[in-house]
Amino acid sequence: MTSHTVRLGARPPLTSQFMDATLRNMSLDLVSLLITIGGFAFAIWQLHRTHSAATAATKAVQSAERRLASNHLLVLVTQLQNIESTLEAGVLVEDRNGVVRSLSDWRRTAVELRGLLSSRPTVPDELVEALGRSVDASLQAKLSMTDSKHSLADATIEARPAMSKAADLAGELAGKIKANSGEALGD
Repeated sequence: MTSHTVRLGARPPLTSQFMDATLRNMSLDLVSLLITIGGFAFAIWQLHRTHSAATAATKAVQSAERRLASNHLLVLVTQLQNIESTLEAGVLVEDRNGVVRSLSDWRRTAVELRGLLSSRPTVPDELVEALGRSVDASLQAKLSMTDSKHSLADATIEARPAMSKAADLAGELAGKIKANSGEALGD
């Protein structure tokens, strides 16, 4: 048997160098793998946070849309109630131009309100139908006012109760919306 003597300053055998390099590469591979796994975990965590933020933003937008629709509805209901009062006052003082203007304003506002409400499943059909009847009646009242033989009270005899009924039902819905902070219009 031959013995290998290791001299000082001599290079270790080639197999030892190979083993050291292999262990270093394996260690680097393991560290790289752990860093990659950590990177993927961080990316997934960021995606989850982004999804959560997007979901929260979507909910906030939907809530804001509901509040805006509710506020718009409340404005329209108030306008209808004011128009009804103006119409009644115009009929009492026989202000033909004022009554015609009130009937036109009613039709425009009631049609807009009906459009807003008809797309909401929680709105009573009775209100949407009452708005439709009041729009038709206000048109008929305007047409009958062209005949100067009719007094304003006679010309609006069917329109005023229809408008009053629609205004009452709309006011009731407005009260529910105010009490429930806009939830009465929720889908």
